[in-house]
Amino acid sequence: MQYINSNNDWDPLEKIIVGSIGGNPQVPPDEPSYRIKSNGESIIYGYSGPRSLNDIEKANIQLDNFVKILEDEGVEVFRPRLIDFSKPVMTPDFVSKHQNCCYCPRDTMLVLENELLETTMSWRSRYFEYYCYRPLLNSFFEKDYKMKWNNMPKPTMSDNMYRLDYPYIRTDPVRKSFVKAQLYNVINEPVADAADICRIGKDLFIQNAYLTNTLGIEWFKRNYGDKYNIHQLNFENNVFKTHLDALICPLKPGYILYNNEVPIQDKSIIDLFKDNDWNLIEAPKAYSLTMPEGSTSISSLNMNMLSINEDTIIVEESEINMIKFLEDEMGMNVIKVPFRDCYKFGGSFHCCTCDILRKGKLQSYFN
Repeated sequence: MQYINSNNDWDPLEKIIVGSIGGNPQVPPDEPSYRIKSNGESIIYGYSGPRSLNDIEKANIQLDNFVKILEDEGVEVFRPRLIDFSKPVMTPDFVSKHQNCCYCPRDTMLVLENELLETTMSWRSRYFEYYCYRPLLNSFFEKDYKMKWNNMPKPTMSDNMYRLDYPYIRTDPVRKSFVKAQLYNVINEPVADAADICRIGKDLFIQNAYLTNTLGIEWFKRNYGDKYNIHQLNFENNVFKTHLDALICPLKPGYILYNNEVPIQDKSIIDLFKDNDWNLIEAPKAYSLTMPEGSTSISSLNMNMLSINEDTIIVEESEINMIKFLEDEMGMNVIKVPFRDCYKFGGSFHCCTCDILRKGKLQSYFN
């Protein structure tokens, strides 16, 4: 039986991993990469440690409902095993007094055709997050004889891997000048979050920013450049630490949404899309520009959707501007799902999933 095969975000979805909000999830402790995310605050809630039980309960109601909707659409759903995230992480190079959670499999796993690649992450509190998915991956590997399974080199996350003097405040003029020069906070070792990679068949678009660096992109070029065209994406005004799937969203062949507040900087990339008859469409504004208290995401999370196929897509129920656009302009069937209570654990529908099996073949969408 096949478990691993996926080449884009719109082929018919058959199997998916959905993250979990359990295992004693924690507010991450202060560390170099998380401080960038939290806009200079050492911690978001005024403390680090166990998440609010009320937050966990409300988010799990919405997450479980999302799983049921996927299953009602005929999608087979897999969930990670839970570990105790209150336990510390210790390596020769750092100590993290506790961990985070396993809500976002999108960050740590990338499916490239029949290969599952475990990527790295730059948060020390997420160092062992891949443990949660290992029982699933072992099971898939035993049952799917075509599955390939690889890993990026694990980074040390030593102090030498970060620009410790990088401006943490998003409004800091120095930070803005660094962003204009495409200089970010993680250096010296190849680092990449899978959520910073957009798969469009034989072309991979990879964001250079706070969570994926140029060495990480170079690693992809050397390891996958014989099979895929690797494109580095740079963005203007990219002062907020966020993944690529809150900046661009390919809906189907020929149609891609982009965040007008953080537009693609590279003219060559824009020309690549336009020359191949891709419509670059400014994403509708989020219905609410205010995120739930404690969320570190940005309002363009309204682009963080999950497609069941080219014609059917799951969208947060409050995003009426996006829903109207998809229904009226794109002619899509929109499944409206409440999900804002989940945002503070790491993001929306695309963030908390890893689509491992979609019915389709690897092909090129660009000349």
